[in-house]
Amino acid sequence: CNHSPIKALASFLDDLLRPLYDKSTQSTTLYNGADFIEKFVRHADYTLLPKTHFVKIQICNFYNMVSHNLICEALGRFLVKVLDTGRYQNVSIDTIKQLTELVLHNNIFTYNGHIYRYVKGGPISLPLIRTLGNIYLYDWQTSFVSQLSYNEEFYGRLYFFLFVLKKQIIFFVSYFDRYYDMIIMTWQPKIEKLQPLLDELDQKHPDIRITTTIGYNVHFLN
Repeated sequence: CNHSPIKALASFLDDLLRPLYDKSTQSTTLYNGADFIEKFVRHADYTLLPKTHFVKIQICNFYNMVSHNLICEALGRFLVKVLDTGRYQNVSIDTIKQLTELVLHNNIFTYNGHIYRYVKGGPISLPLIRTLGNIYLYDWQTSFVSQLSYNEEFYGRLYFFLFVLKKQIIFFVSYFDRYYDMIIMTWQPKIEKLQPLLDELDQKHPDIRITTTIGYNVHFLN
């Protein structure tokens, strides 16, 4: 896929969209262990109580399972939310969506002499797919995060990164979250009130499956 003719357009779109996503999610994205500690301590100084539950949510790899239509719909809602003028760097929202559809529908590659095309999602070796996946999750979890914000709970999301070194894609992934996105949060009300929210989140889209760990302590980032 990295030798595909569509890669140049995908790189252009990733350079366009990633800064928008990063800016919109900076406060809830966990970039590493030190960033998690800093954000958590700043929050815990005035909200952490003996009765506080910790919740860890793992989201299984879904980047080649979500339909292109759902990805583009989530992208459209995200752009409408973050762009007041309907344009970004002289490119309209409709044009961004059309170019994204062009990339998604033309992810073609060869393997063992056969030609294949992604009919859902795309290759995570393409940075744009990671960005679109993040935007899709951002849209998927909006109502859930809004409820947590209303209760003044801590919320953070960690995901593994792609690093390019000597023209090769190298995955730096910890042993515990390979091909996972991971959410860590607190919960102050009665634990019975949390389960309906988690059930709604789990059932919101069949392509996203989650596993949840809840307790007065959970294992996170060693």
